[in-house]
Amino acid sequence: MELIQDASDPYIIVDCPAGDTETTQRCSEIIIESCRESDIRLVVAVTVGAVDPTPIDVLRDLEFLLSQADRSVLVKNTAQAVNFTYIERSDIYAKLNGLPNFREIQIAKIGERIIEGLRLGNIPWHTLATETPMRIRVEAARLRQEYHQLWLEALK
Repeated sequence: MELIQDASDPYIIVDCPAGDTETTQRCSEIIIESCRESDIRLVVAVTVGAVDPTPIDVLRDLEFLLSQADRSVLVKNTAQAVNFTYIERSDIYAKLNGLPNFREIQIAKIGERIIEGLRLGNIPWHTLATETPMRIRVEAARLRQEYHQLWLEALK
């Protein structure tokens, strides 16, 4: 938390390992209290896929943290499918959706060429947007801009 207090960047992102909700649960009170004491805005984002029911349990496990955060963001990843009915019909979704701090965003499916470049070729975003063939650069730049805009909207 001391590093966060002294940071010069307007946004600081802390990523927790996927599926490690037990550690996040144990640390939730410390995270919440430390942010409040240091006047740091706490934004918690949980990314969910459309084909995996596991996020319902994760959202239940993180309910306290999500309810206490300044902003809670449910990030719907449409990489594999776009039907999030199982989440939207859950009791935890209804609870979270009723909170004033709750926002929801949907990440557009990333083009296959970009997935190949990012995952298989280990090509950084900057390189995809500046040095690859024009069709890939345009797609990468557009997706990156859309992604940033989504986050800016969600963080308001």
